[in-house]
Amino acid sequence: MKKSTGAGDSSMDRGAGFRKPLPLFCCTAEQREEILAALKGVLAAQPEVVFAYAYGSFLEDRPFHDIDVGIYVAVENKEMAASLAVDTATALEAAVKRLFRRGLRSGSGGDRSYFRCPPVDVRVLNWAPVSFCYHVLQGRLLFSRDEEARTRWAEQVIARYLDVKPLRYRALKEAMLSWG
Repeated sequence: MKKSTGAGDSSMDRGAGFRKPLPLFCCTAEQREEILAALKGVLAAQPEVVFAYAYGSFLEDRPFHDIDVGIYVAVENKEMAASLAVDTATALEAAVKRLFRRGLRSGSGGDRSYFRCPPVDVRVLNWAPVSFCYHVLQGRLLFSRDEEARTRWAEQVIARYLDVKPLRYRALKEAMLSWG
């Protein structure tokens, strides 16, 4: 019999080390637009944020676990940027919570489970891996304070991603062939 570790003592946590699944949230397209507009307003009020993208499952017409936001910041220090990301996530979550408490304009009326609020995950793009940045670029631009800086960053990301794409493909193909 396994001894409990005390952290998350559910059947999902025991045995193979699985965590409880994160809750899923559902929104209509109109509600998503209202949330994105609120996020844009918060980001525009933060002078250190040069531009920001929403990306991930929140943008798709399906349930999602969180709202993913990538920010490019005018901060040279990684520690300061990380602190800014935490502060930004807190401010974005507060804005989303206000919407959910008020009830989104196209809300679901009296369904109290609707008022649970999704977390906002903020990632700094300045030092992120190229493949991650490329994924973020597939998302939606929320805000840009400096279009020249944003397009220069996007061009660099795309060029670097496409430069190494054949190498990644070849390495994956060789790995798969070696398994056979």
